[in-house]
Amino acid sequence: KAILVAVASLSVSTLRAIASLEGTQLQDHVFAGQDLNGINFKGTNLVKTDFTGANLANANLTKSANLTSANLTSANLTRANLTSANLTSANLTSANLTRPTSQELIWRMLI
Repeated sequence: KAILVAVASLSVSTLRAIASLEGTQLQDHVFAGQDLNGINFKGTNLVKTDFTGANLANANLTKSANLTSANLTSANLTRANLTSANLTSANLTSANLTRPTSQELIWRMLI
């Protein structure tokens, strides 16, 4: 549990260095306005997390990432992978949910 608490208090620059928070507990954390481009949140508990205006482009929110009641108002989710993410009661007002192009999907399958 101490490790999970420490993860929740990390700065965005440290998160970027880690690049993966797969399976961690970040419930009620505030990431408002932060650049989280490409971060791996696969299977992470993000219940009630505040992502207002955050850049989550290319983020991995798959494998049941739990975004229940998360605030994603004006978040940039361009090319974010939300496959099997739980978005129950999440606020997606003005969020950018632009999907990848066919060419980008083929490229992802090759890497």
